[in-house]
Amino acid sequence: MSENNKLRNALKGKLIYGSKHIFSLSNLIALVFLYSTYVYADPVENVRYYRISDNRIAIYYDLDCIGTSAISIEVSVDCGKSFTIKPDALSGDIGDAVTSGKYKRILWEVDKDIDMLPEGFIIRVLTTSPAEIFPLPEEEVKKSITAYAMNSYIKLDGLLNESAWKDAESVTGFTQKELIEGAPATEKTEVRIIYDESNIYIGGICFDSEPDKIIHKVLQWDGELSNDDIFIIVFDTYNDKRMGTLFAVNPNGAQFDASFRSGTRESNINKEWDGIWNVYARIMDYGWSFEIVIPFKTLRFPATDTQTWGINFKRIIQRKNEEILWCGWGRNDGIIKLSKAGTLYINEPLKKGYQLEIKPYLLPGVEKELDSDMNDIYKYGFDLKYGITSNTTLDLTTRTDFAQIENDKEIINLTRFELRYPEKRDFFLEGFETFDFGIGRDEIFYSRRIGITPDREEVPIIGGVKLTQKTGSYRMGLMSMQTEEKNEYPSTNYSVLRIKKDVFEQSFIGLIGTSVID
Repeated sequence: MSENNKLRNALKGKLIYGSKHIFSLSNLIALVFLYSTYVYADPVENVRYYRISDNRIAIYYDLDCIGTSAISIEVSVDCGKSFTIKPDALSGDIGDAVTSGKYKRILWEVDKDIDMLPEGFIIRVLTTSPAEIFPLPEEEVKKSITAYAMNSYIKLDGLLNESAWKDAESVTGFTQKELIEGAPATEKTEVRIIYDESNIYIGGICFDSEPDKIIHKVLQWDGELSNDDIFIIVFDTYNDKRMGTLFAVNPNGAQFDASFRSGTRESNINKEWDGIWNVYARIMDYGWSFEIVIPFKTLRFPATDTQTWGINFKRIIQRKNEEILWCGWGRNDGIIKLSKAGTLYINEPLKKGYQLEIKPYLLPGVEKELDSDMNDIYKYGFDLKYGITSNTTLDLTTRTDFAQIENDKEIINLTRFELRYPEKRDFFLEGFETFDFGIGRDEIFYSRRIGITPDREEVPIIGGVKLTQKTGSYRMGLMSMQTEEKNEYPSTNYSVLRIKKDVFEQSFIGLIGTSVID
């Protein structure tokens, strides 16, 4: 049995006496020390596991109290006769104002308090009476930033040296999600936001004490940035805590963008979404900095006199495995959990701008099969997107196919379930969240069935129209597509109507109607 499996098995030994939860661990090796350890918490609930690694001890627990409670630790080295050690090198969910909730963690760096912890020590986690209420910690206080109108020209060069940047409000105060949850960031980060009539600008300085060790390998658009140092911005332009857009950049200026549904799962992110925006980044002797410009026509937002958006920032310092966020740094939170985001204020009306995008394509070629003549291939088509208002978008398409996008990855299906390939056609990606209906595999509307046979043969699409709108708490989508006749497959019309209404904080109700006519 591996040492890791021995450790896991040791962590399962849980005994309960009265209202106290006790873990009995034996033969647990950490570095060169051998421990036989007992950990209990009173009245902390549901202590789950205990870990020793590199002179660190972590206790995970749930706290069920009204408001907040003070949490402290005492240590006994004489089998519980007296608790004489009061650790100071603590971080995480410790102190005078720990909020009620699950998955709490305290991290003790033992070697900073004592030289060596003997065998048979006991750690006691103490709380105050539930009647003692303390103010909420900073994590629960809603953070905000106000964007300022530009007073001078901005040159997109990665340097925040114009007067417009210097006059703008700066936000700092990032907190670790990893490695040590709740600890201050080891490197300083500053972010500023300004805007003009057509664009919003985000400028950031990622200070680094060792700039020569900044990791920056990726250069391509929508590349895999997760192994580089990276900075991420998310916008919730309707501030409904449901849908957002994400923009990321590394020190090379490589860009990544996506749209997403609020939550914590990777499956909530639509990586195929591409917006119009630009960025410039550079590495300096104090770290690295960037300037991002996003046209307002790339974003959807309500037509109001002032704007209140959800916003959050995240930075990854790769060599340290450090992940820091402005808001939502809790274990069960994250950058795409919009209910934990801060607030961006823009104190004047914005102009959406004239949004008309036309994407034509032309694909000439030849095709020859064995024992047959050579045939010419000539394909054409276009997608048109028109922003009727800041809330309403009309999309038109003709002869849409898969020619203008990259091929799907080959997948061998050994299950009885239908394979679900991601949608990559621009026409279907616009407003994808409006037509989403179902849980898991049970999707009523799957757009990849349009324009392709069950045998994965292409069926030409004559044309299609789609209208999507977001007004207040309502989302509406209407789409109709017509395909050509091909072999034994007749010309078919596919139509779908979707209506959704937001209810409560992050829920919705709605209906969907689909039609297939051949």
